Amino acid sequence: MKTSLVILNAPMYDKDGKLVRELHASGLKKASDSWGARQVEMRSVEEKTRTVLTIDDVKFNQHLDEKRFTA
Repeated sequence: MKTSLVILNAPMYDKDGKLVRELHASGLKKASDSWGARQVEMRSVEEKTRTVLTIDDVKFNQHLDEKRFTA
């Protein structure tokens, strides 16, 4: 049995240890032999706002030109 690691929840703290954001991922699906979340929500604790990213289609190993990325 192969194990796949996917981050489902991630609390984020400031330098003083105060919780500032929470990430929650859901809707796990497998595509091209890789598991990933299809919905990711980021919540701001203090501002009480949230951003939701929904992924409808995924393509891996598309051989993108490395010049498109910076270090």
